[in-house]
Amino acid sequence: MNNFKKTKVVKDGFSAEKESAKCAEMKKIQSGDVSYEENSAAAASRARLEIDGVSAEKSQMKAKKWKISGTSPVTSRYQSTSCKP
Repeated sequence: MNNFKKTKVVKDGFSAEKESAKCAEMKKIQSGDVSYEENSAAAASRARLEIDGVSAEKSQMKAKKWKISGTSPVTSRYQSTSCKP
């Protein structure tokens, strides 16, 4: 899953911009009674404000990754979704 957003407002010596991006990826492998699952997610945002030549900017990034393995009565199967800009 990918989600990208960008917004910009300009008015009488005032300018504001905001950008954000989110990305998620999931991989799952099952064979017989053994399964393995891997998930990851990332998000980034940036905001910029300018008033009469004075500007301020804020950036933030987050990432998370987790893995799960165990047993399951499902036959062989592979599934994957990935992030693509």
